[in-house]
Amino acid sequence: MLHSFLPVLWSLQKHKNPFVDDPNLLSNLENSRSKFLLYGKKDEIARFEKIVESMESGGLSGFRSAVNNLMSLVRSRLRQEIGLQKIRRRYYP
Repeated sequence: MLHSFLPVLWSLQKHKNPFVDDPNLLSNLENSRSKFLLYGKKDEIARFEKIVESMESGGLSGFRSAVNNLMSLVRSRLRQEIGLQKIRRRYYP
């Protein structure tokens, strides 16, 4: 499920405006959406739908924010499932 979302993330990192610059973004997003709908939990699906809504409205900042929210949820859930502790960030002066 998360693996199918990687091309979308790479597009976000590579392009300033992935909606215009990446012709594969829509097909990658559709593929990932089908995986989330089949295998995702309700809150993951809801966050993925926020991604789709923000993409349809054309708001890149909303799109990036929705992606970050989904990634945060999935990352913390994966860490919990495999028994890893939450990462504590240390700030050095």
